[in-house]
Amino acid sequence: MISWIVSVILFYPYLGGMSELKESVSIGGKMAFIPTGSVASIVGFTAVVQTLPEFQSMIDGIFNLNVPVGFILILSVCLIAAITGSSSSSIRIAVPLVMERCQKAGLSLAYIHRVSCFASSIIDELPWSSAVIINMDIADLKLKDGYPPIFVSSCVATLCGTAVCAIFMQLFPYLP
Repeated sequence: MISWIVSVILFYPYLGGMSELKESVSIGGKMAFIPTGSVASIVGFTAVVQTLPEFQSMIDGIFNLNVPVGFILILSVCLIAAITGSSSSSIRIAVPLVMERCQKAGLSLAYIHRVSCFASSIIDELPWSSAVIINMDIADLKLKDGYPPIFVSSCVATLCGTAVCAIFMQLFPYLP
């Protein structure tokens, strides 16, 4: 709010008077509503999803898979990121759920931290994520036109980075 007030004071001579200032504030408020609402809905959705008993059953099912525990960590974090559409939400929800199990399986905290940070960004940019919706709206693009490059740069590239990180942390587990 302080930065907004300072901006109005500094740029007032260039805004064209009080009527144009009111119009600018009105347009800015309308444009801010969609991103703010999108983020708020993700936070609310995340809070509801993690309270569902089916959610815990799904996590338990992932941990019962017969695959290496590093893959289970990546899969768990990706699943939460896909559901919530948010990498920060996936870290906030998935890591506390899987950390104890991963440690019991022999993964270090450094491994869990680094790999989950990479994994949280693999599929957090699916078409329903707030970042994609907001950026498509800002760029005035249709999803079918703007999403393919987003998918390659945010999903495919981070999948490769996560694989490299997991392999590197497996080979050198005692790095700080």
